[in-house]
Amino acid sequence: YTTLRKGSELNSGADYVWNMEVGVKKARCSTLGWTYPNIKMFYFNSCTFDDRDDAGITGTMCHEFSHKLGFHHSVNWTKHREYSAPYAIGTICAELYPLFK
Repeated sequence: YTTLRKGSELNSGADYVWNMEVGVKKARCSTLGWTYPNIKMFYFNSCTFDDRDDAGITGTMCHEFSHKLGFHHSVNWTKHREYSAPYAIGTICAELYPLFK
């Protein structure tokens, strides 16, 4: 929680702001979003974006932002991906979304 709250993406130092840019591009329909380690931008997949509710979009944003903070998928991510920080953080954000809307 402290790491998320600090907003130190891309090793920018704690400014308590999530500095990110969001785009929409087409990818494989099993992909919800993606990012690259050295840029602020992250992308939603246009193939899946319109079918997602606000909680799902929030979860994807939190998941992708966690990568900017240095969190990665588990080593065996296909078997245990729900236990990696990005998936856990995304799930928590999606579950909390209704409390803050």
